[in-house]
Amino acid sequence: MYSTIKDAIAASEEGYTVMLATGVFEEDCVIDKPLKMVSRDHNLPFVHKDPLVSSGLMYVGCGIISRRRREPCLLVRCAGVHLSGIAISQIDIPIDLDGDKEGGGEAQMNGEEAHGTSAVVVVEEGQLSMENCYVSAAFGSCISIRGASSSISMKNCRIMEGFGGGMRLEDGSHGLMIECDVASNKGTGVVVNNKSHLIIEHSQVRDGLEDGVVFDCSSTGCLDRCQVFKNSGSGVVISGGSEPDVQECRIFQNYSFGVMVRDVGRGRIMSNDIFENAGGEIEIRGKGNPQVEGNKIHDSSSSGISVDGGAGRFYGNEIYSNARAGVKVRNESKIEFVKNVVCAGKHSGVVVESRSNGHFEGNVVQLNGQCGFEIRDDASAYLSRNLVMRNIHMGFLIYNGASGLLQDNEVACNGMSGICVMLNSSPNISRNLIRDNCQHGIFFTQGGKGNVESNQIHSNRKQGVRIEGPSDPIIQRNTIFNGLKHGILVCDGGRGTIQGNSVLRNKGSGIKIRSEGSPVVAANRFHHGEGRGIHVASSGMGEVCCNSIYQNAMEDIQVDAPSDQVVVKGNGDRSVESSEEFLARSEELLLG
Repeated sequence: MYSTIKDAIAASEEGYTVMLATGVFEEDCVIDKPLKMVSRDHNLPFVHKDPLVSSGLMYVGCGIISRRRREPCLLVRCAGVHLSGIAISQIDIPIDLDGDKEGGGEAQMNGEEAHGTSAVVVVEEGQLSMENCYVSAAFGSCISIRGASSSISMKNCRIMEGFGGGMRLEDGSHGLMIECDVASNKGTGVVVNNKSHLIIEHSQVRDGLEDGVVFDCSSTGCLDRCQVFKNSGSGVVISGGSEPDVQECRIFQNYSFGVMVRDVGRGRIMSNDIFENAGGEIEIRGKGNPQVEGNKIHDSSSSGISVDGGAGRFYGNEIYSNARAGVKVRNESKIEFVKNVVCAGKHSGVVVESRSNGHFEGNVVQLNGQCGFEIRDDASAYLSRNLVMRNIHMGFLIYNGASGLLQDNEVACNGMSGICVMLNSSPNISRNLIRDNCQHGIFFTQGGKGNVESNQIHSNRKQGVRIEGPSDPIIQRNTIFNGLKHGILVCDGGRGTIQGNSVLRNKGSGIKIRSEGSPVVAANRFHHGEGRGIHVASSGMGEVCCNSIYQNAMEDIQVDAPSDQVVVKGNGDRSVESSEEFLARSEELLLG
């Protein structure tokens, strides 16, 4: 029987067990030999604040208390140390074990005072395991693990109210946390720094005044089946070339981002539920480049995913019900985005802007409050085999110098046009199915350009293709049919080259040119329409040459414009010719 823990440690040999009686021990301990230190009842100590006790802390079980700022309460300098059922606290006020109140108050420190303050539990060149323990700190952090030969293993522990944070792993140290509660720390809950490695399983990191978990400076590890919530910073931060796995976690209601990846951070973010974070669910900055797979990303008051000067691969995520864009890519970012669902957002589904680049393939983008995709401000995107439908505005809005390739997509049932190209943008649009949109299939306006080739454009409520000035696209080898108005409308100074298309069964004219529209219309087939095949209104202009026009309900061709305003030649019924014959004959006539 010893009166102090120091005496018991000094008298122990390697492998001994030091059993602590119920009560509070005010002392600083150094453990430099392998041993176990356990409370008599082996249970997790119950700690609560009690105004009748001078320290403000009431211990039921075994507690070790220190009031020293710059020395640890417990220092471990060897392998094979195990603690069980012990509360270890650093306090800043006098303590009266008899219960008489002698004063008290919370720690008040400025930044200079906090710097250099020791953690409560420090492992230097040693290995520590803890089970059913409680650690708190009035000045520094609760636990610090330092050095490549140091490690910690924790199970069912509580790390709470650390002024400098919960736990820090530094300089290549290692750790394992299982079923722990890291809560109400004034600094970051868990920091893994400088090539350290930490696995956290089935734990929660919550209610901190800074970030929840930070991996920094080439650190690794795994956050597995944890809950990270209600932290004043971000839930998880990956930075400085770190590369952890974050999987099957719930990350929610943090006051900044759910997950922040920055400063060349990488890692894999997989199968998590990330929601209701105030700044956004996932933010990637500063050349961060994670793999984001199989997550539910939803109900943010900002964007679901934001990539700002970073990169990443996104596969199989569900991104929904976010207040801003489901996905926003900006400032020369580059991403790969495959087989995701982006839906039911209040803004556009996907926004790519400011010289960014993206590869978007096999996604479903639907039911968003504005557009399905916005490609803008000199951005470029490759978009293939996406289903873009039932968005409130356009399926695709491409503007302000944007470019890219839209290929093999289905663009359907959007509230305005299927695709809108404007303001000097110039995409290639090929082999898409563009149908049942509430306005035009494709709409060029305000200087839109591009090449529209080999698409199926049908059953749109207005024009299949509308071209307004000073837009000047190429429309070739498309099938444009079953529209509720004209197949093609060129107006308001619009231009363009329209050739080799099959335009049929539209409610209005196959093509109508008016209001100083001035296209070149050559080698097309206009047939089986309910209006005219070709109609050039009195204000129309351009060239209409070598088209095959037949079996329209009204005149095959009607030209109201004067001959010095429009060139019309070589048009007629050549329905008996094969496509090859028709194109060859049209080319011959055009050259003539």
